[in-house]
Amino acid sequence: MRDIQDERLASLRSRFSAIRVRPDDKLEEVVKIVLEDPECYDVCVVDDDDRLVGVISISRLFQAIFFHYVDTHLMTRHLIELSNCETASELMLTDPVVATESESVGGAIGKMVQHELGELPIVDAEGRLVGSISMSVILQIWLEQLSEG
Repeated sequence: MRDIQDERLASLRSRFSAIRVRPDDKLEEVVKIVLEDPECYDVCVVDDDDRLVGVISISRLFQAIFFHYVDTHLMTRHLIELSNCETASELMLTDPVVATESESVGGAIGKMVQHELGELPIVDAEGRLVGSISMSVILQIWLEQLSEG
């Protein structure tokens, strides 16, 4: 049985996916794009050269839109900042955890577990977004390996 953790991410390229938005996209547009992929965990924000400039988690997007449902006495500075966001660039995290195609799947899994990520962007040497890999895809591969072996 092959061991998933030793494979390079490049070998899984056919399973990569990524939701891309531009920094100036309004949150309404981001939501519409997210709803096209119900298994989406994160949205990758890319520039005109397809370089990854940030990531927006679905939970962060949700909090930004529905911040007003939180009791005002419990509202934190974080939620107040999110309430002012109107575009992807205002909401994105600008230093996302990423992997490269040359990294092992085990290394990617380690990053996902350590940083509690549901999805990990994959970039090339120039920082261009190649795709992303999700927990769901890795779990599917794991199950496939069990049935092979």
